[in-house]
Amino acid sequence: MIAIINDVNAGFQYNVPPIPVDDCTGGVYYLRTKRRRIAAVFKPADEEPYAPNNPKRYLRNNEIEPELPLQPQDQYALVKCSDSKLSSSKSGIRAGIATGDAAIREVAAYLLDKQHLASVPMTSLATAFHPIFHYAENKAANGNRVWKIGAIQAYVPHNCTADDVSSTLFSVEDVHAVALLDIRLANQDRHGGNVLVVDEQQLQKKTYKLVPIDHGACLPRVCEMEETSFLWLFWPQAKRPFSKAILHYITSLDPWDDVHLLQQSLPGSHQVEPQALLTLHICTVLLQVCALEKSMSAYDIGMLMCRHESFHHQQPKPSILEQLVAKSLKNIEAPKYEPVRQSQDTYFKSVVASFQQHLASYLTTM
Repeated sequence: MIAIINDVNAGFQYNVPPIPVDDCTGGVYYLRTKRRRIAAVFKPADEEPYAPNNPKRYLRNNEIEPELPLQPQDQYALVKCSDSKLSSSKSGIRAGIATGDAAIREVAAYLLDKQHLASVPMTSLATAFHPIFHYAENKAANGNRVWKIGAIQAYVPHNCTADDVSSTLFSVEDVHAVALLDIRLANQDRHGGNVLVVDEQQLQKKTYKLVPIDHGACLPRVCEMEETSFLWLFWPQAKRPFSKAILHYITSLDPWDDVHLLQQSLPGSHQVEPQALLTLHICTVLLQVCALEKSMSAYDIGMLMCRHESFHHQQPKPSILEQLVAKSLKNIEAPKYEPVRQSQDTYFKSVVASFQQHLASYLTTM
C-alpha cells in the first residue's frame, strides 16, 4: 500500500486530480499516478450516505463532523491514518452500520479475507485532501475544507462486473470463496456490480477471476441483519458441495483470532463496534456448524441468513438467522457503556453458547 500511496502523492504533485465516480450512493474517487493511471479508489467517511458532505444528497442534519483542519502549508497529499474519526450512532444507508463506519468495514473485509482466499483488494485507512473532494455548500462558501478520513483500496483493472457475464463462467472455487467471506461478515449488499470479473489466461484457456469489492455494508450490528443479501444464491455453483480445501479453510477459522486481528490492526479510534464483532462470532459459528457438521452448501447457509418475500406478507419475515439471534440474546444482558475486554468476552461467550444451542435445535428439525 505504501507504493500505491507514493504513486498517488506523485500524481497529486503533478496536478493529476482525482476522478469522482458517479454511480455510487457515497463519494468515491479514483486516485491516479503522475502518468494518469488509476492506482487506487478512495472513499471518504464524511461523504458516505447521510454523512455531512455526501455529494448525492443522502443527507441528515446534525451529524458528527470530523475535526481535521487543513493547515496552510498542506498540499494535496495522502498520509497515514489520523486519530480522528467520523461516526454517528445512527444507521447509515444500511441498518446496523453507523454513518461514517463503512470505511472501517472496507478495511476489516480485507483483513478478514484470510489467506487472500476471496481476493479482496488491498485496503487501508488514510487521510487525504483535494479541492475536488465534496464539501457541503456552506463549507465550500466559507472556505472551510478539511482533511478527509476514508478507505483507500488498490484499484484492480478488470474487464467487467458479474452483472455483465453469465455466472456459468465462474469457477466453483471463486464463488465459494466470495460466499464464505459474505457469510462470515453478514454482507448486506452483495450484488453483481460489486464483484469484478478479471480475464485470466491459463494453459491457452481463458478463465474468469472474481474480485469482490465494496464491503462497507458488512458486519452490521448483530440484532440488525435484516438486509443481508447475496447475489450468489442465484448462481448454480453455490449449491455445489464445498471442496476438502474449503472445508479445511472453514475449520481453521477462529473468530477470537479475527477479533484480535481487527483490534490490533485498526487504529484505536477506528475500531469495529462490539455488536458488530459479535456478528462475526455468530456468523462464523453458523458457517462452521452448517458446513462441517451438517454438510450444508453455501446456498443452504445463505438461505438461513436472508429474508424471503412472501405473497402472504407485505414485509418479509425475519430470516432464520435473525430469529435464532433474537432467541440467543434474550435474557443475556450486554455490558453497558464501554465494556472492559473481560466483560465483553464473557458476554460474547454467553451469546455464542446460547446461539449454538438454538442453532442445533433448529437444525434437528430440518
